[in-house]
Amino acid sequence: MNAHVADISRAEPAKPGITSADIRELRDATWQDGHVGRVEADTLLLANDDLRGSSPEWSEFFVDALFEHVVNSREPRGGVDDSAARWLWSRTTHDGTASGMEELELMTRLLQHADPVADSMKRNALSVIEKAVTEGVGPTRAGKLIGREIPVGSISDKEVQFLRRMVYRTDRNLPRSIGRIEAEALFRIKEATKGGNNSQDWPSLFVQGVGTYLQRFGGNEPLTRDQEAELMDFLQSDGASLGGFLQRMFEAQSGGGTVREYLKTATEIDPLERALLEFLAD
Repeated sequence: MNAHVADISRAEPAKPGITSADIRELRDATWQDGHVGRVEADTLLLANDDLRGSSPEWSEFFVDALFEHVVNSREPRGGVDDSAARWLWSRTTHDGTASGMEELELMTRLLQHADPVADSMKRNALSVIEKAVTEGVGPTRAGKLIGREIPVGSISDKEVQFLRRMVYRTDRNLPRSIGRIEAEALFRIKEATKGGNNSQDWPSLFVQGVGTYLQRFGGNEPLTRDQEAELMDFLQSDGASLGGFLQRMFEAQSGGGTVREYLKTATEIDPLERALLEFLAD
């Protein structure tokens, strides 16, 4: 398999690119012993430097093979531990973001389907979209690929789609167990995109994603010790963050008022924060 990939990646520019027949041959060679080992994974990563974006078939094969390697090449199988997350980040990024769409798709698919997933893996994948929004860099901002320039401080349809897949399950339109990492990333992106030319799907993703997380702290059941500690940690943070938002809300409600009463008088909240509070009040 290694020699075959190398031959394809070194093909003369005038010759046809990688073909469907090549991909079929690579699939057979890669999975000939039932798994994708580190040697195969390293070879494909090197080949992708030359073949990145060459064809949909290559991109799909690359993501399939690297996903298989990350989740099934070591015990316990099915998840992504911190060691695997650090190795993957070191091999699939450049200047602090994903090297290409194939790498971003791989990170996204791991968040969708692997279980459990290390916190470092979540932070790394989410940071690719956050960096695209705040700095205008990364595969979702490659003008030749997407056909247009997207201004810094805005979030595109494609970026919302990636975020939704990172946060939501794929088998049904219900949120996975959204945690603090995902909720805080969504809130930071909200802050960065105020007044931006944003995707029309962004508000619903933000409200449903963050709202689902915050509902953990509501209801009639008493908070667990871990939930209490997490909530107190939030309330000790300041500024334009999820914790700061909660702090302002709880301070306004300290007199015993409801969320809806707070909404009538609150002037310091932005439209998405207001929509989030309305979601929580329903």
